[in-house]
Amino acid sequence: MMKPNKYPHLKVFFAFWFMPFVFGLAAGPVVFVATLAQLFSNPRALGEVHGLELWMVFVTTPILAQVVYLLPALGFALFVTLCAFSKGRRTYTIIGLSGGAVAFVWLTWLDYLVMRGSTKGFVFTDNALALISAFFIGAAACALMALITLPEPTDGSETGGLGSEIP
Repeated sequence: MMKPNKYPHLKVFFAFWFMPFVFGLAAGPVVFVATLAQLFSNPRALGEVHGLELWMVFVTTPILAQVVYLLPALGFALFVTLCAFSKGRRTYTIIGLSGGAVAFVWLTWLDYLVMRGSTKGFVFTDNALALISAFFIGAAACALMALITLPEPTDGSETGGLGSEIP
């Protein structure tokens, strides 16, 4: 485990808190291409979208991702920072799975809040693809952010700040 005065608390906290924004930047081109494909597959929709509106996807996607995941990202950033994780396979697994679970639960709760007033209500199977995608994207994003931002362990072990390794 790292000494408290040596651990980069602010760097780790802000990296995980603004992780939705960073991965929203990466998702912008994907959303842009998907929107273009949808527009060209439906010729009547081509006249309804102006060029600037389509290019705004690069700005709105990261901002919307940060706004939607602001609270869970704050809680997750506090969790990672207070646990003082350091690099290691076990740490990447823990952070990835817990980050995916947070994304999944948060999006499920938001979907429930939005859909509960509709005539059909919230049905998990109708939203399963988006919710499961949120889990895998959240897990990959959290593990990648841990790989990039967490400090090296100071004692030479690969436990990731979690105590002694189980043999």
